[in-house]
Amino acid sequence: MRAGGTTRAVALRGAVAGLGVAATALVGVVALAAGSGPAGAASTTLFSSSTSGATSATVPAGICFVSVTANGGGGGGGGASTDAASTQNHDVGAGSSPTSSAGGTVHSAVANAAAGGAGASVSARVAVSAGSSLTVVVGGVGGNGSTTASGVGGFGGGGGGASSDSSTFNAGGGGGGASVVATATAPLVVAGAGGGGGENSIDFGGAGGVLGQPGGIGGTGGAHAGQGGLADGTGATGGNDGGTRGGGGGGGVKVNGGGPGGNSPIGGNGGNGTGSIGGGGGGGGLGTNHGVSGTAGGTGSGTPGSGDASATPPGAAGGSGTASGGNGGGTTAGSDSGGGGGGGIGFGGGGGASVFESGAGGGGYGAGSGGTLGLGGGGGSSFVTTGATNVSSTTLSTPGAGQVTISFDPATDSCPTPVVVTPRFTG
Repeated sequence: MRAGGTTRAVALRGAVAGLGVAATALVGVVALAAGSGPAGAASTTLFSSSTSGATSATVPAGICFVSVTANGGGGGGGGASTDAASTQNHDVGAGSSPTSSAGGTVHSAVANAAAGGAGASVSARVAVSAGSSLTVVVGGVGGNGSTTASGVGGFGGGGGGASSDSSTFNAGGGGGGASVVATATAPLVVAGAGGGGGENSIDFGGAGGVLGQPGGIGGTGGAHAGQGGLADGTGATGGNDGGTRGGGGGGGVKVNGGGPGGNSPIGGNGGNGTGSIGGGGGGGGLGTNHGVSGTAGGTGSGTPGSGDASATPPGAAGGSGTASGGNGGGTTAGSDSGGGGGGGIGFGGGGGASVFESGAGGGGYGAGSGGTLGLGGGGGSSFVTTGATNVSSTTLSTPGAGQVTISFDPATDSCPTPVVVTPRFTG
C-alpha cells in the first residue's frame, strides 16, 4: 500500500505539473496586437481648419493614436509712414531659422514697415483615448496696426499692439495666437505664435519658438524689445526702457511661470500657470499709468485685457483665450498701450505692447512679452507631450493664420487589441 500510494502520488504530482504548464499557458494566452486595421488603410483626416477659434474633435472608437500638425498664428505688422511703398520686401522675425534667432524676408502688400513674426509649426504622433474629446484651438493672426487702429491680438492669447504718436505712422501690431490640441486635462501639442511688428523695418516681431527653444526676440533684440517665451512654459519678461515704459509680461503654463512686466509695476506681470492651463498676459504701461497684471490659469475665463481707449488711435485689446484660462491684464488711461491676451489650456497670453508703434507678444506654452519704444513683440514657445513620436518642428516662412490638422491611419493607429490563443492540453 505504501509503495502503491507513493506511485499514485508521483503520478498525481506529474499530472498537476502538467496542468501547471497548461495553466501557465492559459495565463500567457493574451497578447497585444497594435494596429488591427486593414493593411494599407489610407490615413483619415479627423480635423483640419485654419479658422481661428476653439472647438472639439472626437476620437473614433478603436483609435488610440493620432497625428497632429499645428501652426501658430503670425503676428500683425506695425509702423511705417502711410506714404511708404505699399508693396515691398519686409523683414520678418526669424523667418526660416530653426533656432528662432535669425531674420528672413517676406513679400507683402501691406504698407507696414515691420512685419509680424511667423508662427511655429509642430508635428507629432500622440496617444489618445478612444472615444474621447480633444480640445482644439486654432490660433488667429494678429491684427495689423494702422493710423486709425492698433493691432488686436489673435485668438489664442495674442497681446494687443500699442498706439501711435503720429498721424503718419501706423500703430503697433498685435501678437498672434497659439494653436493647441489637448485632452480635457492636459496639452498634447502646442505651436507658439509670432509677436507683433513695431515701428521700423528692423523692429519685426519675434517668431514662434521651435521645440526646445524660446520664442524669438522682437527685432534686433535688447531690453526694449519684447522677449520670447521660454521652452519650459515660463512667460517672457516685458520690454523696458529702464525708465518709465514697460511692456506686459507673458503668461505661462508652468506653475509660477508668469513673466514679470517691464519695469514692473509699470508693465503688468503675466499670470502663472497650473502646469496645464496658462495665465493671462500683462498689459503695457507708461509712467504712473500702469498695466494690469494677468490672472493665473484656472482662475479666469480667458478674457483678454483691454487697451488704452483714451489714446489716438486706441491701444488694442489682447486676443481671447479659452475657458478656465487666466484673464489678460488691461491698462490705464494715458498709457497709450495694449492689453494682454487671455490664457487657456496649453498656452499663456502674450503681453500687451507699451507706447507708440510697439508690437505685442505672441501666445504660447510660454508666451512672448510686449515691446516698448517702437520695438517688436516676442514670440511664444512650443510644446509636445512626453511619449510623443514622429516629432518635428520648424518656423514658418511667413506670418499668417494658424492651422491645425489631426489625422489617423487605422492600419497603425488602432488600439492594441487582445488576441486569445486557444490552449491545447496534451497527455
